[in-house]
Amino acid sequence: MQLDAYTLPCISDMDNQIAQYRVFSTIDLKSAYHQLPIRPEDRQYTAFEADGQLYHFLRVPFGVTNGVSVFQREMDQMIGQYELQATFPYLDNVTICGHDQQDHAANLQKFLHTAKLLNLMYDNEKCISAQPA
Repeated sequence: MQLDAYTLPCISDMDNQIAQYRVFSTIDLKSAYHQLPIRPEDRQYTAFEADGQLYHFLRVPFGVTNGVSVFQREMDQMIGQYELQATFPYLDNVTICGHDQQDHAANLQKFLHTAKLLNLMYDNEKCISAQPA
């Protein structure tokens, strides 16, 4: 198996970027890794045995070796592909920022629209909306 060296963002760098904004929301992605499908050719690497049967995961499970790297890369690619502004993913949380309430609302709306397009689910109870600095 090939190890994936894609790294998480440096927290201090991300903090410095986020500090430029005044309004923030945090979206908690529900069972985040499980929302990503595993390519059929890679499923063999997730094999496990139970009761004499061999099974493979169809979605990225928590605890798999490359799970963090795969998830972070997918989130970063989503932000680039959909041109999301002031959007900072880290593990299963995404912070959406704005310079003011109107800027924040536009960035948040674009993220929520993209999440809906990609069928990303989030936990409303763990989300924090439009908190000023």
